[in-house]
Amino acid sequence: MNTTIADTDSAVQRAAKTAVPVAPDALAQVFRTAESARTELSNLLPLEQGQKEKLNTVAHTNTHKVAVLAAMQATGEKYLEFPMEPMTWRDDKKLPELVPFSLTQNSVIFHSSGFSEQSVPTSVRGLYKDVNQTLAGALATKNAATNAAQNKMWLKWWLMCLPVIALIMCLIPGSFLGIAGKIIWGIIATVAACGVTNWITQVVCEKRYGKLVEAYQVRASFDGLIPETIRQKIRRAASLGIFTEIFVLAEVPGLKIEEGQAPRLARVGDPLVIGYDGSGFWLIAAFDTSPAEAIAMSMTLSPGGQR
Repeated sequence: MNTTIADTDSAVQRAAKTAVPVAPDALAQVFRTAESARTELSNLLPLEQGQKEKLNTVAHTNTHKVAVLAAMQATGEKYLEFPMEPMTWRDDKKLPELVPFSLTQNSVIFHSSGFSEQSVPTSVRGLYKDVNQTLAGALATKNAATNAAQNKMWLKWWLMCLPVIALIMCLIPGSFLGIAGKIIWGIIATVAACGVTNWITQVVCEKRYGKLVEAYQVRASFDGLIPETIRQKIRRAASLGIFTEIFVLAEVPGLKIEEGQAPRLARVGDPLVIGYDGSGFWLIAAFDTSPAEAIAMSMTLSPGGQR
């Protein structure tokens, strides 16, 4: 996390400040880099095949970036390069400071068993996989503690029942049941004692420690209204055909790991609209005049996009 940013800034404001404007000659530079990587790939010797994956990544990443920069140059749009880091920020409970919302639904679900279908935008699932792992770990810890308590209590009640069974067997005259009868009665009594012990353990443990939890989830709901100007920017970005996915990044305070917990979105800072070009992220817009919006406006007004 950027320690140079004031602690009073919200996570969204800190994220907006990490966005970087592109240089005036960025298109030419990125195009040359992509072409150079492709040329190197075509000229590799068998000895150099270990570099193939690295060069493929460079060519792929910069080819996507060329498409975005060319569209920006042709349309006059001013998008900012957005790093992955803000989407990896976590609070003291290891839950996300910024939650990605798909444009197709108003809620996001992080689940101990993995991502729900269409819950988290596909392009950022790798960055939020650790949240599901946190939930799975919390679930395992909770159920392990409950199981340990149940086992301890079961043993306690069983040790209490055992002397009672032994005493009753001793008090029954041998001529009344016979040896075989006592054995059969002992088996029946033991089974009954186990059943009673299990029942007592379940009732007491559920009251004291709760039931075993099947799954943990964290659910965040988007309860805001997107301004029409921002909707137009989203539609414009989608129409360019350069983004494989567009989503909203927002701050949801008070997230908790609970069963069925569903906090509503409280706006702290201005939610950001992020586009994914297939390899990198771009800041398309903010919901209000934010530091990032100010940067975008200064890029429009100042030669070279200087802040």
